[in-house]
Amino acid sequence: MYCDLTYYPKTYFPQKVSYLFIVICALACLTTTISAQTNQLKSLRTKLQKIEKENPQFKSSKDYINTLNKLASEYRFVKTDSVYGIAKRAYQLSVNGKFIIGQSKALINIGGYYSDNGLSTKAIKNFKKALQLAKEHNESNLEIRILNNLASEYSYTGNYELALKNFLVGLDLSEEQDNKLMQSIINENIASLYTSQKEFDQALEFYQKVIQINNEIGDEVVIAETLSNLASVYADKGDYDVAMYNINKSISTFEKTEVLEWLAFAYSVKGEIYLKQEKYKWALYWFDQSDLLHDKLEDDRGKIDLLNGKATAYFKLGEDEKATSNAMQAFEISSAIKSLEGQRDCSKTLYALSKKNGCFQDALLYHEIYQELTDSIYKDENNRSLSLLKTKLKHDKDKQLLIAQSEKELAKQRNLIYGSIVILLILLGTSIPLYINQKKLKKLNKDLQVNTKFLKKSQSDLNTINRTKDRLFSIIGHDLRGPIGALQGLLKLLASGDVPQEEFSKFIPKLRSDVDHILFTLNNLLSWGHAQMNGSVRKPKMV
Repeated sequence: MYCDLTYYPKTYFPQKVSYLFIVICALACLTTTISAQTNQLKSLRTKLQKIEKENPQFKSSKDYINTLNKLASEYRFVKTDSVYGIAKRAYQLSVNGKFIIGQSKALINIGGYYSDNGLSTKAIKNFKKALQLAKEHNESNLEIRILNNLASEYSYTGNYELALKNFLVGLDLSEEQDNKLMQSIINENIASLYTSQKEFDQALEFYQKVIQINNEIGDEVVIAETLSNLASVYADKGDYDVAMYNINKSISTFEKTEVLEWLAFAYSVKGEIYLKQEKYKWALYWFDQSDLLHDKLEDDRGKIDLLNGKATAYFKLGEDEKATSNAMQAFEISSAIKSLEGQRDCSKTLYALSKKNGCFQDALLYHEIYQELTDSIYKDENNRSLSLLKTKLKHDKDKQLLIAQSEKELAKQRNLIYGSIVILLILLGTSIPLYINQKKLKKLNKDLQVNTKFLKKSQSDLNTINRTKDRLFSIIGHDLRGPIGALQGLLKLLASGDVPQEEFSKFIPKLRSDVDHILFTLNNLLSWGHAQMNGSVRKPKMV
């Protein structure tokens, strides 16, 4: 049996003990367990009322929405109709408050409601939507839980390939997150898939993993849940002593911890063990104990095997009326929630009852239903077994490829790291000389700046000197040009005969004065040039 958090149980009382004493003990346990669950629901409702009273904005409170989701979850096997209304309210408040996790949890509860009512298509749709929200916001542990629910729903529809695929994805994610509880649950659910295909050895391999994980967790309820499911596997294998040992241990835990739905399952499994051993009265007793608990639960899937088991026990004891009543009730539930296995098993029981009582038309009808469902399921089981194997092999192959790819990427990254280290060392080796050279360059640059400044000053001084020289030459040229030009003009006049010698002699004193002036200027020019080339020469003397 699939569940949000695992599987189911059974118990043992020595047959020498008084039957009345057993009934009294069972009724006492039942009363205590129901009371405990009622108190839990009351506590949650009280918490909601307290939040509503103390917080005016309670509708947008995450604590309020989380409590609503928790209440819807607790109601699942107690008052199914309330689940949808509460979960729908939690979802709407979460949407209004943009509380994504609240939306996802509410969708899980809505999906569970549809699942319990046989509406697998709607259940899967809600689970997928919840899964998408969990993925978008990196809520890995919530994602694992949804994958488990989604896979379980696929198994109800007979799509074992998708069921196993989602279980394996959830298992990988739970191992990645080191979520031991979900590792235990999913491994156990995978084992249940193989059990439904009668592949008991493969199922027991997964149970060995579950037992090891449970020991690490150390939770007695989780251990008891596994033992109850394991008991069912051993009962199907025909190993009744081991089955009885496991179911007795689980029942004692569930009675002590008051886990109502698991205790109901455990009682039912113990009834099946006695039924397979042909101890019909003891089988009926434990079926009745389970039925008493189911009166306070709303778990149709769990009731199918219980009612059909009771029908078989009554049939073997010759109480055909009770057998028919229980078988018909189980058949109706199976039809309502579209359980093919349930319809097949119940139609087989109804066929035997109709045939025994001479209702041959009904017997023929139920035989045809049984035969048709058997052929269909047998064919599907062969396909499912092959599908399970292919899915598991493909998942393992994909996982190995992913590991190989990861190792390749890690090797590539290691090479990059090593290359980076080498480059870093090379850079470090070149950086030291560069640093030294840089310091030298800084010093040279500083000297260059000083020299450049000096050169600029020298250039400025030179430019000033050149300008002075140019101005000086301009002045000297002007001073020399006048007298020489006058002398040249007189000489031309004398040579041409335009000025007689007697008249020319009158200009001689003026010409002499001009020549003296020219000589004076030339002497000054030579002295200045000599000073510029050789510098000033100082000749100090005593005065």
